[in-house]
Amino acid sequence: MILQFLLLILCLLAGSGTAWAQAYNWKPVVINGGGYVDGIVFHPNAPGLMYCRTDIGGAYRWNATNNSWAQLLNFVGYPNNQGSLMGVESIGLDPQDTNRLYLSCGWMGGSNPSGIMISTDQGASFAVINSPFVIESNNDGRGSGERFGVDPNFGSILFYGTHLAGLWKSVNYAANWSQVASFPVSTTANGVGIVFVEFIKSSGTPGGATPIIWVGVSQGGTNLFRSTDGGSTWTGINTNGVPSGYMPHHASQDGLGNMYITFCDAPGPNGVSVGAVRKFNLTTLTSINVTPPRGQGGFGGVTVDAENPNTVAVSTIDCWWPQNYIYRSTNGGTNWIQTYSGTTDCSSAPWMGNGGLVVQGWSDDLKIDPFNSDHLFFTSGGGVFSSLNFTGAQPSWEFQSVGIEEMVFCTVGSDLASPPGGGPQLLSVFGDIGGFAHYNLDVSPPTTNYFNPGGGNNYGIDFAELNPNLVVRTYYTS
Repeated sequence: MILQFLLLILCLLAGSGTAWAQAYNWKPVVINGGGYVDGIVFHPNAPGLMYCRTDIGGAYRWNATNNSWAQLLNFVGYPNNQGSLMGVESIGLDPQDTNRLYLSCGWMGGSNPSGIMISTDQGASFAVINSPFVIESNNDGRGSGERFGVDPNFGSILFYGTHLAGLWKSVNYAANWSQVASFPVSTTANGVGIVFVEFIKSSGTPGGATPIIWVGVSQGGTNLFRSTDGGSTWTGINTNGVPSGYMPHHASQDGLGNMYITFCDAPGPNGVSVGAVRKFNLTTLTSINVTPPRGQGGFGGVTVDAENPNTVAVSTIDCWWPQNYIYRSTNGGTNWIQTYSGTTDCSSAPWMGNGGLVVQGWSDDLKIDPFNSDHLFFTSGGGVFSSLNFTGAQPSWEFQSVGIEEMVFCTVGSDLASPPGGGPQLLSVFGDIGGFAHYNLDVSPPTTNYFNPGGGNNYGIDFAELNPNLVVRTYYTS
């Protein structure tokens, strides 16, 4: 009888919501970086407002007050393949509205869901709609872009370039979409499709649809298309001087009537052998070759300094030896200097400086701060790098990835173990990067706690229950 009474009391207390144990407080284990950041976008009219995207690890907003990144997609759940929405294929910003943010989310297609996320508060919250087209954030060509184009004169109009279903348009802030039947390309042989949409703002006026739009397609031959009537009709642009097998990757306008476009012989991030940079006159539609000195690999990102429009920077892609390069021109592409020596301050993430710099080979994108010519940020396979004195004769560089915690998202075959006793609180292993012994979960581990050999793919780690100091991990590298 007494036992039944006690059980009744327990049930009543449970039903009343009484807490029997302290709720868990969840937060990231600090590593800083570790996955592929494949795109970065500044808002053109809001100082300090910047976003970056990752192939399967979410999207982040820059916090200029403490030089860190804030994850925007922590609300995404994992049942029913919803984790696919952590893959961000493109970022769209409305130049007229500093609060509007669009993300296209979904990785690798198939049964994985695809969604378009719409925010009116810089990513503090989102409305999520099912995408009418497949989004493939983790496939080839994911470092190119941006596939989102928001009309700079009439913000309710958006275009989106897909992998497999051509060009799409929305006239109500991305709430509904329709396929642009007049666009001549639905997909490409490599399955990458359309890689960027560029509105020519000066061709229109505020409050009306921008008439001239350029679209880049990931194929050789005719791969640039132009509309002069807001997307109703399209014409291929003659790219004389661009080798026939090259395909566009990124584009950047200088505000002086020109657009720089990078080309590679493959969509990337791997398999790129050669590339080129062309400067197109937006009126005559002719182009000139402004390719920097080239070694191994091609060219990924291109950016123009908004304060000094003759200053242009490009990044190499798939350049693994001896390192990635960042080139700068101060005369519109006539001459270039190499600004990145490979020496980087990695104090915020010691593992990056201990062999991790090799991941810089995937430097698909870079941007100059539109409000500060000295600030340049570039993306890589391991996080974000920056220079705070880019206009100097020899800029200094820093691994700038505090708050970007991708390890659990971006790697396969990861494993965790927490041995008892006074040793590390946590042991972790990951694909690509390696693994760590974590003695302080709030600090990126020092190099002494970065497993050696590192890198490669680590699929498992465990300790002996009777001797926790005995640890075994599986390690593979090709």
